[in-house]
Amino acid sequence: MPSDYIRRKLKELLDSDDLVSMYIEKYGELVSTANVNQLKEHIKKLKNNANKEAEEQKDGDDPIFETNMRCPACYRKDVIHYSLRAKSQVIKETIFLVPQYSGVSGYFAVDFNLLQTTVCPECMFASPDPRDWTRINSISGAETPSQLLARGKFMQELRNTELDRKNIFPEAKADVNYFARPRSYSRAIEATKLSILRAELEMQYLVPAVNYKIAWYNLKIADIEKKQGKDNKETLKVAEKFFSTAVEKSDCPTVNSEMESIYEVVALNMYLGDRDKAASFIKIAKDAVREKESKVKENPTSETKKDLTDADKWEKRIGTLWENRDDESFWKNNL
Repeated sequence: MPSDYIRRKLKELLDSDDLVSMYIEKYGELVSTANVNQLKEHIKKLKNNANKEAEEQKDGDDPIFETNMRCPACYRKDVIHYSLRAKSQVIKETIFLVPQYSGVSGYFAVDFNLLQTTVCPECMFASPDPRDWTRINSISGAETPSQLLARGKFMQELRNTELDRKNIFPEAKADVNYFARPRSYSRAIEATKLSILRAELEMQYLVPAVNYKIAWYNLKIADIEKKQGKDNKETLKVAEKFFSTAVEKSDCPTVNSEMESIYEVVALNMYLGDRDKAASFIKIAKDAVREKESKVKENPTSETKKDLTDADKWEKRIGTLWENRDDESFWKNNL
């Protein structure tokens, strides 16, 4: 426990109890002017980064095109949905599988993570899944109804909670272009939080795969926080909790998404420092592969074989995480 003298001395230099605690955790009890200045510079950099917003480098062709969707909640029909042109970006994944984009074939780079969530400017309904929207054919005008319309009670509650959504981001309800492109880091996070609100409501009505969706929404927010220079560990912890729940409650729509969720739990816990939990989910992955092997032996159909192929692929990726558990460069270079 640091002495009161050390704390008082650091408080004089840093003028913040939080910074004093951060200093002691980082440098110990040795009071050093160089370390104090280094910490101050680090905090200044974090604050500057937190205020930065995404910028699109428009040197080349635009990889994004717009289509209009109809909102299933309020029926507004000119909701802008952004799509990424095929083969316009080289896509690499972080260790948590979040895609990162760079331009190719004459297209400029765009962080599609910021634009993927479509938001209705009328009622603040939000979702990154085009199937949640009523899609309008640009040539014939024919409409493909939202998959959510089949859930009448959920849709009624979604309409009843419109004011709640609007009150969370009051500036958005007065500006139809609030979530339009270019979309800043902060507004991309707000759009994703609106998706989380929708998913939380879905959970009340037992819509499948909600834990999986909320986990992914939080991963996207954590990725944006990282780009802002913020500490994103708390958001990663939330993502881990929902991926764990998705596995434990079998709340994954496919074998592929189930094994992907196990991968995420292992990756997140290894990064966050809980190797025991990571190891327990590695065992779950191995058991899942053995189960799929048994099903192929009992009933060798194309479906059971595909399930085994998917499970085996993910088990190998999970094994790579464990093999590199002590390799700092592996984790640092893939975040």
